[in-house]
Amino acid sequence: MTRSLRPYLCLIILIIPGVGLSQEIPDFNAGRPGAAETSTIVPKGYYQVETGWTLTNSGSGYLMVRTGLSNRMECRFSFNDLSFEQSPLLGGLMGGILYQLTEESGRRPKTSLLFTLSIPNSDDGMVVDETQYNLIVPFSSTISDHVSLGWHLSASYFQIGGEAQMDLAYAAALGCDLAEKIGVFIEVYGGGPTDKLSEVSHSLDGGITYQILDNIQIDINGGFSLSNNSNDTFLDFGVAFRLPR
Repeated sequence: MTRSLRPYLCLIILIIPGVGLSQEIPDFNAGRPGAAETSTIVPKGYYQVETGWTLTNSGSGYLMVRTGLSNRMECRFSFNDLSFEQSPLLGGLMGGILYQLTEESGRRPKTSLLFTLSIPNSDDGMVVDETQYNLIVPFSSTISDHVSLGWHLSASYFQIGGEAQMDLAYAAALGCDLAEKIGVFIEVYGGGPTDKLSEVSHSLDGGITYQILDNIQIDINGGFSLSNNSNDTFLDFGVAFRLPR
């Protein structure tokens, strides 16, 4: 076991024994797995922990804590890809606010707005000069009682070596409930710099989720690149749980 995983596992071991004690918990919705950002707010007064480990050539992990501030707003903090010597886009230390704009109504999807700041890490620590400003607009829509669609569009602004850069990205996931506690999804996602459209990447992934308790979910998912300049094939494991008030 690498040292980078130990803090995550210790935190989970300490917290999970008390997670299932709550008797009445609002409907559980996790932001993972997959690349598509959720449009659903964590209920006010609750804390939700989401963590995962991705098996790639170098491996990466993340830990996110989300909490509801009101019926329409949540804040979140995460540590992403800290095992990398140089974290990728949206890696390092991240903080943000998710605000729900509209509820789903007829053909109008549920729409939210997410603003985050990401400070990448390197061998010398956090690289504040390369702070990334990310604006993400997530949507979700119910197709039937067992099928749903979630997608987002995003823009990221940052500087590398004193040069400004803007990236655009997208993700779209189709989910289906196989049983009361089991779900599957398939997703396409990608993005790239606005000044080099030929470098836009595209990837495909999918997976399965299992809700152990009303407020604990585990998942496994994997994917592969559809273009030469996107990430390699990966396998990802994760868990998400909500702490009672």
